[in-house]
Parts: sequence; C-alpha cells; structure tokens
Amino acid sequence: MEIDVNKPVENPVLKGLLEEFGRADDNNRREVLEKIGEELAERAVLLAVMNLDSANLEDQGDGKAVFKKGSKISFAMLSTPDGVTYLPVFTDWVELKKVEQYQNSQVQTLIVTFDDMAAICKGEAGIAVNPYSHNFVISPQNVVHMKQHKDAITKGYSEQVVQKETTVQIGDPADYPTEMTEAIKKYAETNKAIKTIWLKLMIKDGEKSYLLIVDFAGDRREVFGSIAEAAKPYLNNGMYLDMVPYADSFGKQAAEGEPFYKKKKGLFGIF
Repeated sequence: MEIDVNKPVENPVLKGLLEEFGRADDNNRREVLEKIGEELAERAVLLAVMNLDSANLEDQGDGKAVFKKGSKISFAMLSTPDGVTYLPVFTDWVELKKVEQYQNSQVQTLIVTFDDMAAICKGEAGIAVNPYSHNFVISPQNVVHMKQHKDAITKGYSEQVVQKETTVQIGDPADYPTEMTEAIKKYAETNKAIKTIWLKLMIKDGEKSYLLIVDFAGDRREVFGSIAEAAKPYLNNGMYLDMVPYADSFGKQAAEGEPFYKKKKGLFGIF
C-alpha cells in the first residue's frame, strides 16, 4: 500500500464503522465486525506513537525521512491487568490527542498499515484502535489470524509462526491433492534453491489448511510466492495453503514421513 505522508491521516470510513459497531445490536454486529476487519486489513492507515532519537532520522524532504542504519525504534504499548500487551493506534490526530499526556506535547508518530501493525505485534501483542474512545480491541491471536487470512487471499499462501502454547494438529490429508502437488513439483524442478517439500494437513484453531514444509536456500518471499502461484489453480473447497521453512523448529517437527518432492542429485551426488 502506497502511503502519501503529505496527506493528513484521516479514516472516515473506519471511524464511521467503529461508531456503527458501538450502536450495533446482536443482529448486525457480526456484519459490522467483518466490515471493520476488511477496512483495517486492506485500506486503513493509522497513527502509532513511537520513540526514536531525532539524530537517527535522515530528512529526505517532503515530509519524508529514513531511519539511519542501526537505529532502534520503540512503540508506545498498553498492558492489561492480566498481562496482555496491545499496540495503541489512532484513526486521526483528534483521537490521538485524547490521550492526556499527548495533548500539550510534541509526539513522534509513524503512519502504519495493518501489515506494519502485525509486524510490530510479532504474534505476541494485540491492537487497540482509538483506545481512549472507541477502544476497539483485537486480541494477539486475532491479529495473527487476520494477517494469515489476508496473506492467503492476496498472496495465495500464508507463512506460519506457531507459538509454543498453540495447539496444532498435523496429519496426512485423506483427499490427497495430486494435481496441486504435481504442479508444485513441476515448478520446483525449475528452481535450484528448492531441495525438499513435504505436504501435511494442518488443523489450527479449528481451521484446516494444507501445510507445506519447504527446505530451500535463498529468498523466502520469492520461493514461497512462486510455489503459491503454481498451487493456486488447484486449491478448492475453501482450503488455504500455509508454508513454513524446514529450517524452523516447527518445520522440522512437522516434516515427518516421505516428502512429495526431493531434488534429484547430479551424477556424482553433489549437484
């Protein structure tokens, strides 16, 4: 998403939906929730309060600046009595100035998309939108779920980062997606970076998906994105495709049994 830093941050659609959600009854509450989720994930840009020494910023003009190499940035966070952490974000400056400590002082902010927020939260924190008015809260688990759902729709796959306390069931699919695996194998033969691929059925939070464990070298985004393009025409019945590197601890645990693809070695076993 391209962000124009010269335009004031305003989110009239999202703010209107938050107002509507506050008035919603049980009959349309779910529908409004879906609209809020879509607006947040796909279109909204919000303000997050950050802390960064100005000496670590290099002014580029036109309201733009870049972080110098080695800069450390931290974000204002909120914590609940039971120890859950949330990233507070604001739809506009009016909402941000409702925080008493920001009313009469200069505040460093970063304009963030949903993908930025998910990266900041790292699967460990939730998001609180306009915490001093609407206080629309997204739990850490739902932030991860929204990110995975968005990636599955926009990229054709999502990357799995499984927390230790998360319960995940891994098995072999009863209805084996032969056409999909053949298409992936055909692509993998053209990419020297891909060594081995396993296919599993994963059930996480009650949702089923195909899980690919990929042993590869090189750029993860390029490898995973290309595999997803090969697999996409053969995904059906609402199934998603998740991927995890074999190098991750979860990948090594999930990669049981025979892989469906293994790069053939050269004549002397070294190529």
